[in-house]
Parts: sequence; C-alpha cells; structure tokens
Amino acid sequence: MIATDEGFTLPPNAKLWLASDVFYIFRQDNTIFTNVNSGLLNITYMTNVMDYRLFITTKRYVSNLTEPTTAIIAYNGSSVSFSLNCYGKVKFYNATDDSTNYILSTSYSGLGFGSGICAGQNMVITGSVAGEQTQRYKTESGGNAGEFPPVYY
Repeated sequence: MIATDEGFTLPPNAKLWLASDVFYIFRQDNTIFTNVNSGLLNITYMTNVMDYRLFITTKRYVSNLTEPTTAIIAYNGSSVSFSLNCYGKVKFYNATDDSTNYILSTSYSGLGFGSGICAGQNMVITGSVAGEQTQRYKTESGGNAGEFPPVYY
C-alpha cells in the first residue's frame, strides 16, 4: 500500500527496515532500495517497566534487559493512512567472556492492531513486527565493561 501511494513498485521479497527512526525498503540481498518519507511514515515509542539483570564474575559479564514496549507506526499518505499500535518486547543482551570482546544482540517482537483508510474506504489493519540485530565489538584496554555501541531497531 505504501509503495503504491509513494509511486514505486517493490522489488521481489522486499523488507521494511527501521534504523535511527528512518524507514528503509531493502531488496532481497539487504541493499537499500529506497527510504520512505519520514514525514509520512513514522514511529513513536512508549516504554513500560524494565526488567534488568546483570551478572559479573572475573571471567564473564552478561547484561540482559527486557522491556515491554508499545510502538505506534503511523502512515499518512495521499491515498492511504493508518495507525498500527504494536505491543511487544525489546530485548538487549550484552556479554563477554573476557575484558575486551563483546557481543550485543537487540531484538523486538510484537503484534499490532489498528485502523486506517485506503482509497476512501475504512480498513482494519493487523500484523506482526519483528527484528533482530547482532554485532560484535571490542573495547579499548581498560575500557568499561558493557559499554553499549549505538543500537538500531
């Protein structure tokens, strides 16, 4: 619906990707096809109570954060508009077995429900949202254990 409203045709197996509050459309090979006008498609986060756990020994560091989150994805184009209210969980996992080599994993999964208008007709929109990112990083000697690099949803 968004592609038609924006005047382009999606490539086969396209994916909608969100990074730094900008929506991108990726090709099947994960290269950027285009971005979606942020004035038309945007996201708003509302967070709830966090569950945080930290485990530190001389040889291991593990940080887990689980946060129930409500996200509203809204699109307001020329022939389509909708608001998808998603409820899910954001999970951050940051760990190391030594003092410099870390792995950070971020994921979100949730379900959505909302309403909208398409070509002048009311519609009900449902769906699911899921995403995951994993990266490895290294701190400088004497760096703080568990420092988070920038996280993208």
